[in-house]
Amino acid sequence: MGSRCGDRRRSEGEENDVNQQIIETLGSPQRALLPVLNNGVTVVARSYAPKPGDAVSLTGYQVVNGCQTSHCIYLAQESLGDAADSVYVPIRLVVTDGEDVATRIIRATNSQTAVNDSDLVALTKFQKRLEDFYLQDQLGAGLTYERRAGQFYYRDVTRTRIVTISEQMRAVAATFLDLPHLAARYPQHLYAEVGDSIFDDDHRLAPYVASAFAAYRLETAFRTSLEAEYKPIRYHILMAYKYELFEGRSARLNEHSIDKRSQQMVDLLRQADYVSAFRSTAQRIVEAAGGQLPTADRLKRPPFTQELISRLIRA
Repeated sequence: MGSRCGDRRRSEGEENDVNQQIIETLGSPQRALLPVLNNGVTVVARSYAPKPGDAVSLTGYQVVNGCQTSHCIYLAQESLGDAADSVYVPIRLVVTDGEDVATRIIRATNSQTAVNDSDLVALTKFQKRLEDFYLQDQLGAGLTYERRAGQFYYRDVTRTRIVTISEQMRAVAATFLDLPHLAARYPQHLYAEVGDSIFDDDHRLAPYVASAFAAYRLETAFRTSLEAEYKPIRYHILMAYKYELFEGRSARLNEHSIDKRSQQMVDLLRQADYVSAFRSTAQRIVEAAGGQLPTADRLKRPPFTQELISRLIRA
């Protein structure tokens, strides 16, 4: 998606096959054919209104394709020289208020690139519901959900209280899915592992907010007085804290009873002694690991997670 251009640009440099083809076209006499050989830029908007001259007014718009083409033109600008004036890029504007239609457009227009499904979830109905639920703040968490990258750049929102999709995935995977060993992975890898277990339409929204709030409070604890040595086990802390709080496994994400427990988690983490609670949880994890912090390799593997869960359940 256009808003994720910076990330994709770093990962899809000149070594990408499609990029090489675009750059070769730009460096040849066939550069004038770029508009018919390339998807160009695609913009999806909710509404459109013409203005005087060639200007138009768009609302709820999103640039969903075009980063790759733009980046290749940038890479080729030196070799283009004066010929740059002969390079044209097509732009397509699609006006629709249907979330499903918008998602299908993104999939289709990005067929030339390896767009991850984790980039597409932002437009699903569940994500919009989750964003609205954060805004209602029924749990009193005081967080803001950013389902589209950069949507709060120009708004008065505290950055540490913004929850991105990737942060949400990590928080709920560690806290309520008992997958702390996966939470530290890159978003696309994490989504590949847990995509079928999160963001389902029948899921309750409260545990998503509660897990994000737990992650937020844990990071706040690290910035204040919680020992930095425990940072490598942050996701295991989130899981273990849930087990200690609920004295065992929590309800599933689609069960109504999880709403009450989610509220309980938020309420307790708003209390003044929350740092000491996290410290106690961290110490128990160290004890479970044999008296010292687990190695990075051990933290990434399911066996340690299962050992920790068994120990927490027996306690």
